[in-house]
Amino acid sequence: MPSSHYNGFSLVELSIVLVILGLLTGGILVGQSLIRVAELRSVTADMSRYLSAFHAFRDRYMAAPGDMTNATQFWGSVTSDGASCPNGLGTGTHTCDGNGNNRLDTSDGVYYEGTRFWQHLANAGLIEGSYTGVVGTSPRFVIGENHPAGKLSNTAFRATAFGGATYGTGYTVVWGPQTNAGIGFFFGYGASATGPALAPQEAWNIDAKLDDGKPDFGTVQGGGENANSACYTAFPSPGDYNLTDSNVLCALTFTLARR
Repeated sequence: MPSSHYNGFSLVELSIVLVILGLLTGGILVGQSLIRVAELRSVTADMSRYLSAFHAFRDRYMAAPGDMTNATQFWGSVTSDGASCPNGLGTGTHTCDGNGNNRLDTSDGVYYEGTRFWQHLANAGLIEGSYTGVVGTSPRFVIGENHPAGKLSNTAFRATAFGGATYGTGYTVVWGPQTNAGIGFFFGYGASATGPALAPQEAWNIDAKLDDGKPDFGTVQGGGENANSACYTAFPSPGDYNLTDSNVLCALTFTLARR
């Protein structure tokens, strides 16, 4: 009489498999979380590094990168390559001078001082990389070519002029009227670096480490041209980051100097 034999897993074996799958899933999630933490730490480190490079540049050359009037005396002019300033592409370190008004200006709609900012810092050996210093027509900004990439996917740092619209004692909105504009940069998603790249809690964490943890106050703010207003809860009180929302809503602005 043939014996009964069943192929399959016992309940104990199935339980062991489920436990292993659970551990693997948990490990993957923990690993992803640790990677994200490391990436966010790199944003803070990059911001601190660019701030230090900016001040070191001003100490050495007595001018702001991008805005200095004698940059071509140090690194040569793009005009020697047959190009023209302010948005001509030279070779090597060849560059153009700024106008020396202590802000990052535009000329004919070309963000030339903002892109020369990164080229001048790189020419001085104060940041890694090599940057063209020029802006294209479409797209104007190319990550890794005329402004540096962030560690988060498709993010960048973009130098620009920040406005000086004030709404209270010690409180300045960085993106506003350009009359008293200073120097700073965006950190955010996309080539323009102004799209949301961070959840409010992540933006708050970076802001609190470098500044005051307020999205609309101080030198680090949760703004940007295309950042979602849901990044913060009130404006301009000053407000707070919307820490209960886990969606990616925030870009950051970092003010380096005011006029």
